[in-house]
Amino acid sequence: MYEPQRRVPFGFRGDWGTLYKRYTDNCKLNLKNDTIVYEKNNYIDIGASIQFKPTGDVTTDIEYTTKGLQTKVTYMTIETTDAYYDDNLKDFVCCVEIGDIVKVFNKLWIVTNIKETVKFCPKKISFYYCDIKSLV
Repeated sequence: MYEPQRRVPFGFRGDWGTLYKRYTDNCKLNLKNDTIVYEKNNYIDIGASIQFKPTGDVTTDIEYTTKGLQTKVTYMTIETTDAYYDDNLKDFVCCVEIGDIVKVFNKLWIVTNIKETVKFCPKKISFYYCDIKSLV
């Protein structure tokens, strides 16, 4: 379902990453794929690689956890063109969604925001800019 069906074929050079989607125990999924548990939520590898390219600045900050501990976190924006066709919307949609976990640049990140930029040349091509936050 979330496997990329459309991506920019030429001129987009990025790093390949792994995309993890949140699931519940009631889902009927093939659990042979890699899984992650984060904040009592289960995430499963979608089984297809996603291409990401860093854009802009990387920011590092200190955050306080709920237990009052200081944690160093990194923020960055990454770009992808990987999309799948959504039958309900009758359009292509970014494979990545807010709340997903991505493993790219040798780290785990959580997606906090997504923006879409559209270009027509002559077909519609969408570029998705995902704000991500490092996981400790």
